[in-house]
Formats: sequence, structure tokens, C-alpha cells
Amino acid sequence: MRLFLAVDLDARVREAVERATGDIRRRLSGMGRAGRPGWVAPENLHVTIRFIGEVAADRVTRLDATLSPPVPVGHFSLGLGAAGLFPPHGPPRVLWFAITAGAEPLSEVFSILEQRVTETGVPPERRPFSPHLTVARFREAVRDSRAIREAAAGVQVDAGPCLVREVTLYQSRLGPSGPSYASRLRIPLVDV
Repeated sequence: MRLFLAVDLDARVREAVERATGDIRRRLSGMGRAGRPGWVAPENLHVTIRFIGEVAADRVTRLDATLSPPVPVGHFSLGLGAAGLFPPHGPPRVLWFAITAGAEPLSEVFSILEQRVTETGVPPERRPFSPHLTVARFREAVRDSRAIREAAAGVQVDAGPCLVREVTLYQSRLGPSGPSYASRLRIPLVDV
């Protein structure tokens, strides 16, 4: 079973993200195939806390039990800002929006849940936590990476903050029309 932990966005923020990605899509429209990334469906937009990966069915119950206690981090506001690309130089692979508010509590939530995940035998995350909202992936090598970077330059999400009250454990199913996500567990955030 393919699993990940994420923070969901409210409808108002999702709509603002759609408007911002629409601006980038229009700017990329003249670039042909290389300028057409795979866009994340609006209903699938989320801020990933931890990609867990494949977990054997006999270990999922333990993972659910270990993750289910409330996270001792109070509710917080999440804000989104400017578009960016990974990697920062060379051919882009991922288009994302920056987290402008809430990065510190997100990092705290990551640390707590990372410890819980590794207690179940899942290997620790090797990369440092870098909170962002992925909106597209470039499946093919991009020849004109400068044009892609120019298309994303200056585009921002124009929305107020989104209140974060919980983290969701999702199961991801890959299909021919893209991934679909099913909520397995909601983990509340609580003041201590």
C-alpha cells in the first residue's frame, strides 16, 4: 500500500492556486510538448509532510496505531506565495508554490510524525524537509528551461491563510489517468 502524510488546503486556497497555475499554463501554451507538465488535479492539491511509500499490508495496522495520537502542535495558519522550480538550476522537474506562513509549525509536525513513522520500521527520510505545494511535474526533459523559469517568474497565489487543524494519512493509487488519493486516517493537531 502506497502511503503519504499531508496537510489539506481549503476550497478558497485551492481556487487561488488554480488561478495562479492558469497564469503559468497560459504562459507555457506556446512551448509545445516540453512546456506541458503533468498538472496536479485541483482535488489532489496538498502539502506533503512525509512520503512514506510502499508499506506491506501486515504493517499498515501498526503504522495507523502509531500515527493516530494527536500531534502536540497547535492549529496554525498556512500561507502560499510565489512559484518556484526544483531543481533551482538546470532543467526543471517540479513546479511549486512557496510556503510563506506556517513553515515552522509544519517542520515541527514533520519532526514528530517522522519519529513515529521510523518507529514502525520505515527508513528515515534522507532529504531535509522543504515545505512547498507541488502543482506540476515535468515528465520530459525541458530544452528551454529559461522559458519555463520566465513563465513561473512573478506568479503568486493570491489567497489568505488556510487554517491547519489536522494531518491526513493518504493511500495513493496510481492509475492511467493519474493518481487518486483515499484518506486512511486523520491526525488532529492539539495545543499542549
